[in-house]
Amino acid sequence: MNGYWNSLRPMEKRLVVGVGTMVVILLNLWFVVPHFSDLPKVRDRKNKAEYVKTKFEEEIARKPIYVQGITNLQGGQDVPAEDWIYDFQNKIQSEAVSSGVQIRNQPKPRSETNTFFIQQVQSLQLDAKEQQLVNFLYGLGNGPSIRVRGLNLHADPSHTLLQAGVTLVASYQKKTPVRGTAPAAQKSTTSKAPVPAQHPPPSSPRTVKPGTTNAPANPPTLPGGKSIPSNNKKT
Repeated sequence: MNGYWNSLRPMEKRLVVGVGTMVVILLNLWFVVPHFSDLPKVRDRKNKAEYVKTKFEEEIARKPIYVQGITNLQGGQDVPAEDWIYDFQNKIQSEAVSSGVQIRNQPKPRSETNTFFIQQVQSLQLDAKEQQLVNFLYGLGNGPSIRVRGLNLHADPSHTLLQAGVTLVASYQKKTPVRGTAPAAQKSTTSKAPVPAQHPPPSSPRTVKPGTTNAPANPPTLPGGKSIPSNNKKT
């Protein structure tokens, strides 16, 4: 290679150097320059990955809180199914009395259901002062089962009280049967009458003429075809 380079004239050496430089520049323009903008993109991807990692680690650290919440929800309310409506309305009435709220209208609650809970929904029309209404809603929401779904406020005609339309929801856990248990077999209540034993009909008695005995219809025979004489004699 050195011999070839030394054999070139100065002008030819300049030409080879110039052509090589152009080739290197073209290769950089073709393969390197288009990827100059990749660095900011890689940095953005790195920042996003670190952000997601941080969020995941925070959620993993909160696992005990979620487990405790699920345990509380699975525990349900220690209220029988037939007392759900009574328990719901009793809590509303007791909290209204303690907070000084006047209930103008309280229709019958309706029931809603989902996979795990039975929900009792109650609509109320209230008259109360501001602090009384706050105490009433806080007292209801402080329990484990009742929450406020909707609230509508406006002043009464005298502008001394608040008239509120409140929608309350109470959640009660369904009682699901334990897996792996089968219902007990029901015993049949019908009793079968004993079948009477069937006896063969009694044989009809034979009529025997006076002075005769019951002899077999076919008397036994001796060897040679002779029959045994009968002892039956007529009297």
